[in-house]
Amino acid sequence: MKNRIKILIAFFLTLFLNTNICSAQSQIKIISEKEIIQKDETVEIKIEINDIPIAAFTLEIYWDNSKLEYMQGPENSNYSNNRILYTWVNNNGRNMQTVDVGTFVFKGIEDGTANITVTGEFYNENGEEIEIESSSLEI
Repeated sequence: MKNRIKILIAFFLTLFLNTNICSAQSQIKIISEKEIIQKDETVEIKIEINDIPIAAFTLEIYWDNSKLEYMQGPENSNYSNNRILYTWVNNNGRNMQTVDVGTFVFKGIEDGTANITVTGEFYNENGEEIEIESSSLEI
């Protein structure tokens, strides 16, 4: 009986640990043209979503507004209260494996380290929500 309990515990621990490892990998890529910027210098941040079938999403982008100022982004992005909302729907309603979200431009306004975090809600062509881990970039 003790061996069965040990086997069950080992099984569930293995399943739990493997699930956490898989879900920790984000499919959101935040790519910066520079890792270090100076005050009043701009940096372009490109966002891509890879290796997941999605047909629509709404992204939220957050950053340290004491270090970076938002300058501009793609046409369908909206800036409000230190966050950018970006909405995308595939024109044909079908899943895509890779989506190039676009480029967002920030300007350095103070010395220090700033984090840019991207999170959101993602949906497949059947309208089912897809869980994707948020992603961060440090500049």
